[in-house]
Amino acid sequence: MERREEKKETQTKRETAQSQKLKQMKILTKNGTDINIQHFKGAVRDRNIDAFIYLLEHADDKMFIGGIVYVYHDQHFLYQILNIIDPLIKDGILLTTFKNLNAKDLLNNLMTKIKSKGIAILNLKSEADISKLSDIYVSQAKDLYVYPIEYVYDPIIMIKYGFFPLSIDTNEDYFIDYVNSMPIDTIEFWYNKSIANKLLSLIREPRWIYKTLETHKRNGIELAISLPLILYAPELVYKQSKRPVNDMSLFRGPLINKVKRSDIINNTIVLSDEQWKVIPVTRYASGMSKGLYFTEIGTEYCGTFYYYEPESTTLLAYKTSESHFNKYTAVKALLDQGTDVDTMNLLNQLANNRYFMAFVSGVLPKDLMLTPTEYISFITQNPNIENPSIQSDIISDNSKHYVGTILSLYALEDGFDQPLCELGRDKNLSIIILESMIGSHQVVTEVLDTRPREESFRSLVYIVD
Repeated sequence: MERREEKKETQTKRETAQSQKLKQMKILTKNGTDINIQHFKGAVRDRNIDAFIYLLEHADDKMFIGGIVYVYHDQHFLYQILNIIDPLIKDGILLTTFKNLNAKDLLNNLMTKIKSKGIAILNLKSEADISKLSDIYVSQAKDLYVYPIEYVYDPIIMIKYGFFPLSIDTNEDYFIDYVNSMPIDTIEFWYNKSIANKLLSLIREPRWIYKTLETHKRNGIELAISLPLILYAPELVYKQSKRPVNDMSLFRGPLINKVKRSDIINNTIVLSDEQWKVIPVTRYASGMSKGLYFTEIGTEYCGTFYYYEPESTTLLAYKTSESHFNKYTAVKALLDQGTDVDTMNLLNQLANNRYFMAFVSGVLPKDLMLTPTEYISFITQNPNIENPSIQSDIISDNSKHYVGTILSLYALEDGFDQPLCELGRDKNLSIIILESMIGSHQVVTEVLDTRPREESFRSLVYIVD
């Protein structure tokens, strides 16, 4: 009996303290104090549900979302909150049970705020749950956030139905490998244990986003992001290169050049009674040469880069050209005595990079695709200045993998962009074709147009049939 009275007294004291803190919080906000994450932490620490709801109701947009996310770190308190909020999805949050009228009023306002942000809080414990949510989000026709409770049924199933985690860069090679069913032990081999653990923890990822296909199409054209299109609309990527299909409308002027496919004979066309050679190309709003030509607004650069894309319906017209293996070999072939010191230093630096020279000389395959066994053999036989360590010797998948970024070869030649363009201009070359450039995801063929940017864009020709 005494123990029961002590427990009741303790509960009364706790409720009194919580009530007092809520009053203090209301006074602070009325006096103009901004709500911050520490207030939310205090409410969770004190198990003060009323204070927590009050904070949500009065927080600004950023802190509102911060409070929603923070409560997931305390599962017990979260489920206390869920005694008030029913986590069934129906255009936001469907509220079904309330402790009292005041809570109902507060949470109705809260629901309106959550709906306006496109946030859903829900259980995703089966593929059927995820499928249902995907159907609802498709019907909304806009990008929306999802904050699952506790865990998701399967991250790969989430991705299958159009949801992407927000805690990692989904354009990274390791995420693409994960989506393509590479075993976790093989991911650990190619990357590291931290990456493997990050992917394993996606089952408890607290933040996901659904994007419409229209958003994915725009990101494809502007950012050259292919993965969502490969998953949901494979007809919107080029079959061989897997780059997003691009009609190059971003670079079309009002007086564009048009030709019919039948007018292209032996890669030549006639424009205004003049014969031109043509090469099929594509270009995105960012991503060429690690973004060099797009990061500094208002800065003049020599030349314009394109990807060679055999499936493209956009052609680049030109008069003269040369083909080279890559920028390194092109600069060596075109340079004269008196080439600037920085260019010579970069040539010497690359000549001393054993991995890079193994690629140039053909020791490494032209596509830079190796099996784990081949990779181990290569780095063992060719020690470099910064020899990568073997992260794991447990490999369940011995299929080939792109090693351009793993061997730190990506973007090594970017310093040649300006001198190569200027050398090309000096030699009266319209374009320089670079057959084997090491990209972030694959080896690609790039086309450097040495002409002024405006002239290059005027030289684009669009196939109209």
